[in-house]
Amino acid sequence: MEAMREHNAGIPGGVTRCTLFHGAIAQASGNRLLADLDTSLSRTLDSSGLGAHIAESIDPAILLNEHDRILTAVRARDVAAAAHLMALHSDAALRTLRHTVLTTEMTTLTQQPG
Repeated sequence: MEAMREHNAGIPGGVTRCTLFHGAIAQASGNRLLADLDTSLSRTLDSSGLGAHIAESIDPAILLNEHDRILTAVRARDVAAAAHLMALHSDAALRTLRHTVLTTEMTTLTQQPG
């Protein structure tokens, strides 16, 4: 968390630190599936540029606050709070993609206004 405080979350180093935070949480869960999903999702977000887009779209202070709250819940072993805070954190990130064209190998999806 200290490394994230020292850097703007919207720069590549910030993206990496955010990815490392999420990876550490996934690894700490002890759930291999969650850790593998986190790794796969992080690679996809990075390679597509969506990770950088998300990081640029969220205020670094808000991002840090969300991470602090998640980490506090994890350290307190408050599973319900940690899960709830992570869901809110993920939702905030996904909302930044509302008007972003998403392209996959299989299809292209676009969000239409309105």
